[in-house]
Amino acid sequence: MKNILLLFNLLILSQYIGGQEMITNFLYRDGDRSSSPSGFVEFNQKIFFVATTDTYGREIWVTDGSESASYLLKDINPGNNSSIQALFSETSVIINNTLYFVANDGNSNGELWKTDGTTEGTEKVTNFLNLNITKLTLVGDQFYFLIKDADTLEVWVSDGTEIGTKMIKGNIPIWNTPSFQGKCNHTFIFTFQPYGSNDSRVWRSDGTSTGTFPITNEIDGNGAGPGGTSALTQYIEYKNELYFMSRHYLHKTDGTLENTIIITSMYYASVKSTMKCRNN
Repeated sequence: MKNILLLFNLLILSQYIGGQEMITNFLYRDGDRSSSPSGFVEFNQKIFFVATTDTYGREIWVTDGSESASYLLKDINPGNNSSIQALFSETSVIINNTLYFVANDGNSNGELWKTDGTTEGTEKVTNFLNLNITKLTLVGDQFYFLIKDADTLEVWVSDGTEIGTKMIKGNIPIWNTPSFQGKCNHTFIFTFQPYGSNDSRVWRSDGTSTGTFPITNEIDGNGAGPGGTSALTQYIEYKNELYFMSRHYLHKTDGTLENTIIITSMYYASVKSTMKCRNN
């Protein structure tokens, strides 16, 4: 019986392996010996991703699923220098059939770029940021990003043009790096550890200076994810509201101050559950 089960498992495994098809091999492409593809994004019925090669460094590649149509989009940072520093899927957004992303061309540490999917249509949008931006957040027909400069934070918004890329609010005291950037109800939501604090605070922005402000007090984090012990975690958007966890509570917000509330205490729920188990 054991031999029959083993044979069955081998047959299933061989069928699974047989169903895989290699699209392209970066290991020996043009003499290159490295790859590490990551950050896959679907755009214009193709897959855009980042891979490292000895010839071009870490750049954007494109595939339609066939080996003959897997190619380098553009050598943005010429030679074997890398243009993409952060995770491509986190630092790219799509607006009006245009893919926007953050790249370093050697003349700046990081600027906004855009592409229509062709080499000729891949061009730089801004020339004044000069920073390694780690995330773009799409909200409606514009996107937001944060820039940490020493111990202060800047909130930026862009419509995909140079003139439409502007700082909304700056000089916000911050410690460490922002632990969350997301959205709900057409509002940009972000969380960070205020300077001199051991806790976190949730902010919101509607793209204006007056509409950019904190919607929570300082909250004790739970240390259950990226951002250290001060970070809030388990963010999830559901029905135009954003839910998240602090150390003892489940919170939700619709992006407004008045509707940012504590739903329930997870601490007392845990205590009650533990007591019930002991009593049983």
